[in-house]
Amino acid sequence: MVATYRLQLSPEQDFAAVRGLVPYLRELGISHLYLSPSLQARAGSTHGYDVVDPTRVSDALGGEEGLRALAAEGRGIVLDIVPNHMGVSEENRWWADERERARVFDYDPADGWYRRFFDIDDLAGVRVEDPEVFELVHGKVLELVRDGVLDGLRVDHPDGLADPAGYLRRLRDAGLRFVRAYADYEGRAYRRTSGRLLILAERVTKPRARTSSSPARAARAAPPPRTARSRMATPPAPPPPPGRRTAPPRR
Repeated sequence: MVATYRLQLSPEQDFAAVRGLVPYLRELGISHLYLSPSLQARAGSTHGYDVVDPTRVSDALGGEEGLRALAAEGRGIVLDIVPNHMGVSEENRWWADERERARVFDYDPADGWYRRFFDIDDLAGVRVEDPEVFELVHGKVLELVRDGVLDGLRVDHPDGLADPAGYLRRLRDAGLRFVRAYADYEGRAYRRTSGRLLILAERVTKPRARTSSSPARAARAAPPPRTARSRMATPPAPPPPPGRRTAPPRR
């Protein structure tokens, strides 16, 4: 991996549209396209983090055929995946079925409680620590990895899982190499690896915070130089007006 270019996909900027950008990105020296979540999300989703069917590639983005055609353009692909939660709606057949809801999600049928992504009611936590649920959520993605369509995965919010280290070990056992990653204050983690297949994991931290150095964890700490580089490359944001509170964007 030499350089990545992050692309937020949408029906207007789908796989076919990105194929048209590849010659320009190649001239820039971009080796890998870093794609936003591309599995089937809710109708009208503007970001893709509200997946409702992890077993297929998004129809709105061009489907699996479109993704495979993009991979054939000669740039590697790193795909953002969302193991921690799925979108809650009737479009999600595992949520719509009461028995499947209890099997797949952190859901208590007795009182209707379920784990949410922070305070967002329509993003429900997934029991990815269960081997069958892990296979459900990752089967299509790992198929694309084995077929050479994907060169790596960026894992969204693994620290929200019941067993983050165990989860990352499962990905490693599936053939991906975990990157010794550092996390910046925005919660994004990146680092080069010598292996062909890699995992980039997110961990939300405070400024200068480090990930756990315990050997039991798959993610290990390193100094966060990206924070300094980012601040050199972009102007600082103006402070909020006095008395105004800031909050992370809602998905």
